[in-house]
Amino acid sequence: MGKNQHVVPHKYGWAVKGEGNSKPSHVRPTQADAIVSARGIARNQHSEVVIHRADGRIRDKDSYAKDPCPPKDKKHSGRINKSNQITLPGEIVNKLGLKIGDQVVYKIIKGHLLIKPLNEEDSKAEEYFYSEEWQDGERSADQDISKGKLTGPFDDIKDLLHSLQS
Repeated sequence: MGKNQHVVPHKYGWAVKGEGNSKPSHVRPTQADAIVSARGIARNQHSEVVIHRADGRIRDKDSYAKDPCPPKDKKHSGRINKSNQITLPGEIVNKLGLKIGDQVVYKIIKGHLLIKPLNEEDSKAEEYFYSEEWQDGERSADQDISKGKLTGPFDDIKDLLHSLQS
């Protein structure tokens, strides 16, 4: 099992740090972006993602470890009944702002189910994120990360530009 990945506040947004590391492996502008990066690393390393609040307290955890007896995760799982209906946990319903009777749209992407409220305006950027092209790039980046092919973090923009030019 690899190092757990922590999503923590950073002066330039949110950082992904391997447990025990002094420097982040990624710095992203938003917590959501950092969580996506951390999940990719945790999946590759079969470890956990630990998501912190802006004040440093732990907000949430997700495990990608190969646990022979995993805990029943009620906040991220549902149940299919005999009518093929899925029961969503209340936390997910609340985060999506759904109410009884609301309609949702769904899409299956590489074996994953994406569910969105029907009235949500589709974002081209979000659709692109789930495109094959973007996901191929994510997989490539994850492989580079797992092989240690990283640069940074940088102390300032000059160091970043110098790294890109060399």
